Amino acid sequence: MAWRLLSGGESIARAFAGLIDVVVLMALDAGILYSTLRLLDLPIEQIGAIPAAPMGVFLLLLNGGYLAIFTTAGGQTIGKMLARIKVIPDPSPEALDACGALQQVPLGASVLRATAYLASLLPAGLGFAAILFDSDGRALHDRLAETRVVKA
Repeated sequence: MAWRLLSGGESIARAFAGLIDVVVLMALDAGILYSTLRLLDLPIEQIGAIPAAPMGVFLLLLNGGYLAIFTTAGGQTIGKMLARIKVIPDPSPEALDACGALQQVPLGASVLRATAYLASLLPAGLGFAAILFDSDGRALHDRLAETRVVKA
């Protein structure tokens, strides 16, 4: 299968996919918080009674796991599936199988990519803005994990 790189105008597909994934993750996080409150028999007003650090770490690992596992399993999160885009390893001799086809993104690269989202977010989202200005249309997390996003 031949992959076609995204053009600058198709970065809208990436933004759409990101928005869908944020909604999915927010719903998942809200469900976890609600279930925790129910389990502890606490009303929503007492959400502050849940220890913030352990819950924050758990949700961060859950969200990172969503991004990493979906990317490794098929190169697509739910948002990317809807946007018809896919994450692939950056074409290099190591990323090609015996037939010359690109392999799936390795788990380590997927975890690095998910973690690197924080690097893309922290400086006011400038790591994501690189998609618009980079000649390859790659964000900071794409470069760090040696991946790229293509039409599926």
